[in-house]
Amino acid sequence: MKENLVLEKTYQFALTSVELYKLLISKNEYVLSKQFFRSATSIGANAHEATAGYSKRLRRQNVYCIKRSSRNPILVKAHRRWKICKL
Repeated sequence: MKENLVLEKTYQFALTSVELYKLLISKNEYVLSKQFFRSATSIGANAHEATAGYSKRLRRQNVYCIKRSSRNPILVKAHRRWKICKL
């Protein structure tokens, strides 16, 4: 199986982020370190979620939501442009 470059880079970033977090804590930067740690872990979580499988059930739910939103003319135009589903 081919290695995922994005996941590898986010993993390396997470390791570096933990080191920086520890350094900030040692300098008594509690607020900044906490926010930085949250942001850094969010990047990894988003990358993992983006590369995860997309189930058929979730796809059906998204199409259903798109069709329900077809009453809004702005959304209709966007859906046609992106060719998400036929409205």
